[in-house]
Amino acid sequence: MTILAPTVAAVVMFLAALGTRGMGPVSQAFSLAVIAGAGTFVLLATRTLVTLAVAVVLAFIAGVVVRSIGARVAPPPSG
Repeated sequence: MTILAPTVAAVVMFLAALGTRGMGPVSQAFSLAVIAGAGTFVLLATRTLVTLAVAVVLAFIAGVVVRSIGARVAPPPSG
């Protein structure tokens, strides 16, 4: 379990951070702070497999929420 928790947290945070591309600097900073908080929660809550699963789901939901906020705040792509 010791290597699994940081690995899961890193993967979840990386995937969520990919969703911040194209945002303005303020929106991106806010989004990355939320993602970091979700990743920290994953690391702190991994005492058992059940809490690991719950933490991963919550971090994923946080990433989806951040991406949807970013999609509304970010200007539409030009092209």
